Amino acid sequence: MIRNRIKTNTKKNISLTRDEAKGTELLNVVKDSYPEITKEDVRCEQVRDYAKLITDLKEKKQIVNQKTPML
Repeated sequence: MIRNRIKTNTKKNISLTRDEAKGTELLNVVKDSYPEITKEDVRCEQVRDYAKLITDLKEKKQIVNQKTPML
């Protein structure tokens, strides 16, 4: 289940074994932590928005770098 969520929530082509490893790693970390805020909290929405913005900016930077000739 966690593997499927990782696959659907990332734009990268991650291998099946790497998915499982990351999922297991996340589950182990979660066991040792607890949520400071609820997932409905506005701060969670802000973090999701910032993460999406950063991802989009990195993609745009990569496109610009590919279009720009090497000097």
